[in-house]
Amino acid sequence: MSFKEITIKDIGNTTSFTRTSIYNYFQTKEEIFLALLQKEYELWVHRLRQIRAEHERMNGEKFADALAHSLEERENLLKIMSMNHYDMEDNSRMERLIEFKVVYGQSLKEVRVWDLSIYGGNGKAERSNEAGGCQLCVSVDL
Repeated sequence: MSFKEITIKDIGNTTSFTRTSIYNYFQTKEEIFLALLQKEYELWVHRLRQIRAEHERMNGEKFADALAHSLEERENLLKIMSMNHYDMEDNSRMERLIEFKVVYGQSLKEVRVWDLSIYGGNGKAERSNEAGGCQLCVSVDL
């Protein structure tokens, strides 16, 4: 079933919530998916912070590996990310969008913190020769 085909009734039938209770919290199905996406980003940010705390220093290869594995653990995040965000945003209330964008921004900031700790914050593309291969690295100042 595609995203456009899903209804609030379908969501209610799949969960333990009635349509009435769903409407107490969400006005549209898009708001439900936006809330799910927000929760997935929150969990991913938490995991990224855990990994960073466990590793005092990482090279680019370890960083890429850890980042890939952290995303691999977030199957629902990847599924929802593949959906059309325009529809979710267009049919959601502004306060829901703001809540989501704050969490989304935290995920970008967390990845940027890793990038800065590995490659520095000079804001220029630089080449590194890690693990025997040449890799183009771009760092961005906060």
